[in-house]
Amino acid sequence: MPSSVSFYSTSGSNRYSWSSQSNNDSSQILTEDTDSFIIGDRVYVGGTKSGRIAYIGETKFAPGDWAGIVLDDPVGKNDGTVGQCRYFQCDAKHGIFSRLTRLTRTPLDMPPPPATPTPSSYRGMEAGGGFVSPTGSARSLSFSTPGPGSTPAGKGSDIRLGDRVIVMSAQGSKTGVLRFKGTTQFAQGEWCGVELDEPVGKNDGTVEGVRYFQCEPRFGLFSPAHKVSKSPMSGTKRLSCAVHHGLRRSGSRESITSNFSNITATSVKSNLRRPSSIIKSPTSATPSTTSKNSMQDVLKEKQQHIERLLKERDFDRAEFTKLAEASEAKYVALRAEFDKFKVEIDPKYDEYKAIIGKLEEEKFELCRAVEDEKKKTEDFQFQFEEESLNSIEFQNIHKQNVDKIKELEAVLMEKNRRIESLESDSKKLFDLEEEVDSLKLSHYSSDEKSKSSLDGMKIQNELSQLEIAQLKQEIEENKADFIKQIETDSKKFEATVAELKAKIDDLTEENATKSNSVTEYMKELESVQAQLTKEVEATAKDYIVQINEIEVDKDKLEKKLDSLVKSETALKNTVDTLKQENEKLSKQANDSESGLKKTMEELKQENEKLQTELKAAKIDLETMTELKAFLKSVEEEKVAQVASIETLSKEKEELLNEISKTKEASEKLAQESREANESVKGENEKRIAGLNEDKFRLEKAVEELTNQMTVLSTEFDQTKVSLSEKQITIETVAKEKDEFARMIDEMKSVLGEMETSKRNTEKWLEEMKQQKENLEKEKEEKEKMVEKLTLEQSQSEALLKQKEEELATLVAEKQESATELSKRAEDLNAKYTALADEFGTFKTQVSAEKDELSAEIEKEREEKRKIVEELKNELKNLASEMKKEEETKDNVIKFLKNDLELKVKSLQDATEALNEAKERMEKMEEEAKKKLEEVKQEQEQTVDSLRNVVEGKKEKEKLEEMKQEQEQTEDSLRNVVDLSGLLSENYNR
Repeated sequence: MPSSVSFYSTSGSNRYSWSSQSNNDSSQILTEDTDSFIIGDRVYVGGTKSGRIAYIGETKFAPGDWAGIVLDDPVGKNDGTVGQCRYFQCDAKHGIFSRLTRLTRTPLDMPPPPATPTPSSYRGMEAGGGFVSPTGSARSLSFSTPGPGSTPAGKGSDIRLGDRVIVMSAQGSKTGVLRFKGTTQFAQGEWCGVELDEPVGKNDGTVEGVRYFQCEPRFGLFSPAHKVSKSPMSGTKRLSCAVHHGLRRSGSRESITSNFSNITATSVKSNLRRPSSIIKSPTSATPSTTSKNSMQDVLKEKQQHIERLLKERDFDRAEFTKLAEASEAKYVALRAEFDKFKVEIDPKYDEYKAIIGKLEEEKFELCRAVEDEKKKTEDFQFQFEEESLNSIEFQNIHKQNVDKIKELEAVLMEKNRRIESLESDSKKLFDLEEEVDSLKLSHYSSDEKSKSSLDGMKIQNELSQLEIAQLKQEIEENKADFIKQIETDSKKFEATVAELKAKIDDLTEENATKSNSVTEYMKELESVQAQLTKEVEATAKDYIVQINEIEVDKDKLEKKLDSLVKSETALKNTVDTLKQENEKLSKQANDSESGLKKTMEELKQENEKLQTELKAAKIDLETMTELKAFLKSVEEEKVAQVASIETLSKEKEELLNEISKTKEASEKLAQESREANESVKGENEKRIAGLNEDKFRLEKAVEELTNQMTVLSTEFDQTKVSLSEKQITIETVAKEKDEFARMIDEMKSVLGEMETSKRNTEKWLEEMKQQKENLEKEKEEKEKMVEKLTLEQSQSEALLKQKEEELATLVAEKQESATELSKRAEDLNAKYTALADEFGTFKTQVSAEKDELSAEIEKEREEKRKIVEELKNELKNLASEMKKEEETKDNVIKFLKNDLELKVKSLQDATEALNEAKERMEKMEEEAKKKLEEVKQEQEQTVDSLRNVVEGKKEKEKLEEMKQEQEQTEDSLRNVVDLSGLLSENYNR
């Protein structure tokens, strides 16, 4: 018996061969030495289609090296363009792409023509779908054994551990050394573990924690045993033909499935057409019963084959229904989880609303309290302005008093001059009296002279008496007025001096309290600054630690992303391998997945809405907490102000007590001065001789007093100016304190914002972890799906094997039947017509069923392909989402770093500003201390001057007493003059 049979179609373009040793599919290696192919060489695609090589290199539609051939006949698939990318140019239907291992330089074995063609047989073969040569003459079946050039490398049982092998896949052939052969835990069937020559594998000999052999990472690959063939070459060779490396690898469905679709379609057609061709071969017309039996057996086998295909279809449909039910169960579970989540969130949302309402009420009340505090501060400012106006009025009154004192001093000077003139006149009178006495003695000697002199003296005396009387009246009048004015002025002066003393004491105490408060504020500022620096350093350290942790998490996520990308590439590779068999999934799964996607999108949208609402609520809570803190600080300041007001009121009461004590002391001093005046009146008679000296001293003292008053007024103005300056400095210090407090509040708010951002980042990281877990779960589910698909593929491949074996048995049986038919052709001629009619009906039925099955199979393939594409798109979307999330993480980390740097800079600026403010405060404290010392010295000087003024008052009282004594002497002189007048009258009588 011959070992192989070859058939040719009517077009002469396709060749179909059945062999007991190997199958002519897309994975068959026809040539090993692919390095010898050059552009322009004449080759045969699959050993049948002749043409010339126009392109060698990589393509976009599939990975690996491909050859573009310009065919001699229009039996190709394109014009050198695939997927809108042109690789070479030729006529339509003359271009085809093929692997280099599928090319041969010589055609495979061609069958010889038959010896005697007959027209009847030619017609029968043409009508029944038989096989006709390209020239039109009928050719008989040729039986030959395969030559050494056409046989592929050995597979299956010929391979041993350590042999060099070739692994065939959709990505191209891979060479390596066989390290493992047998069953595995990850899939059923016989598998081969290969250590590849290049790092294009998937593992290191370990799959799912089980080690089957050992090699370097990405050098290990597991493949089914039927895809591994023994390499006849001793060493591996890389493809070094003239290829175009300018193109990148990318998937294209057309070119990958071209060879497979051609082979499967043509094999089915050849199987269905073969019986008619065998029947219509040129033989003798002798009928026989054995041919009927053989044809009935063939029909039964075909029916069994069809039943198997229908059972497989029912099995696939049951699997699809299971998948749909599982997806519906997942959807129900997700819906239940969403409802639970909604039920849990609703009361929390209501609680947050109630809390926000309470916080708004508290905010309103706090705003009212703030407005009340503002009103109180405005009242305090108004009181301060009134006091400043009162101080201005007091200054004006003081100026008026100084002017009055100057006027009174001028009046005193004039009256002193008059007193001096009167004293001189009294001296003259005394001299005259002495002269009168001398005249009285010389009276007896010269009466006429005495009379004349007495007359003149009388006249002069009368005139002088009149003048003296007038002067006395004026002196008494002026004296009473002067005494009254001096008393009123002294009282006013004493009152102003007491007020000035009290105000000076108040100012000194206020300065002391303010200096103490300034020192306390400085201490508080220093403590607050130290606390702030410590807190800022601690927070900065915490944020640095958090940033480091985030970077570590980022590195981990990047590593996991790399692993995910690697797994994605692995999944892509597995999906590429499963492309041919993944087109059998149903529309129900698509519909359920689309429904799930819609529900998931709706859930995502609702979740995003809830997250936005929660974020808004959190922002409101944070603002309310900030307002609470601010209002607490305002209340604390209010309490401090109330305490300061209480202290000021206490100080005021103390000052009033001191003023009352000073008043009592002044009254005691007045009483003592009166008693001293009374004692001094007795001593004034003894001090008449020293009146002139005392008067001179008093004049000097009055001048000194006036000078001192002017100096005091100037010093008082200076002290007032210095006090106003101090008030300005105190106001600036208060403003700086307010600014520092504001800075502190801003820093606190910044720290609060940083804490909120930290919480948000932590929540975001938690969400990312959850998303990552979900992605991992989805990845596991998809891996499970891929495993299921691989199992289905292995099962389908096993079924294909069985079908191929069945086809081989059928071919053998058909060959035997053909020999029997050739022997008994004469018996079959009589029953030829009946059998031909029956076979025609059977053929139509089989072709119709075949068309239906092929349509269903194509539909299922398209559905599987769609699902695979959707899985790919989902994986791509997941990868893009992960990249986006990484980019957002990087942006967040950069933003946090920049924010931290800005805040550290602001803190440094704030610390510098605090240091400058401290230096200013220290300088101001030093200046305030110096000014306080100057004010104390000035106060001591004023006290000394006031004491001198009091002593001057005592001297004034002495002067008044001396004046009274002088008046008494004048009265005595008058009495003497009156006596002298009486004596002169008696003498004249």
